[in-house]
Amino acid sequence: MKKYLTKNQTTKLICIVGLLLGLPFVMEGGFYLFELVDDYSTNACFLISFFECYILTNYIGEDTLKNLIKKKTGKEIPQYVYDSINKFAPYSLGGLFVLSFLGSVIFVLFIIESFLNLKQNI
Repeated sequence: MKKYLTKNQTTKLICIVGLLLGLPFVMEGGFYLFELVDDYSTNACFLISFFECYILTNYIGEDTLKNLIKKKTGKEIPQYVYDSINKFAPYSLGGLFVLSFLGSVIFVLFIIESFLNLKQNI
């Protein structure tokens, strides 16, 4: 017999986990940690969204996806919506991921160059 957490226990668990995960952000170096998480979480979101669109359209297929949406919502999606999920979204999300990643790399290189210039001036 499986024992599940009650709604009250689940709420308490989520609050405790949220407190423990948020605690480093309010410490002395919290702002720097927030900047790191903010920069890299954007890259992860673009990458996850890209793979969601890619898997939905290429592995599930057009007919299956349309049938699932019609079954859940009761309405058919227009062809241009499917085409935007299939063609436009993966390319735009992939491009945004590349640009975001390059921005992070350029920022790190700028910090390293600034540190080396500062070290030479001393």
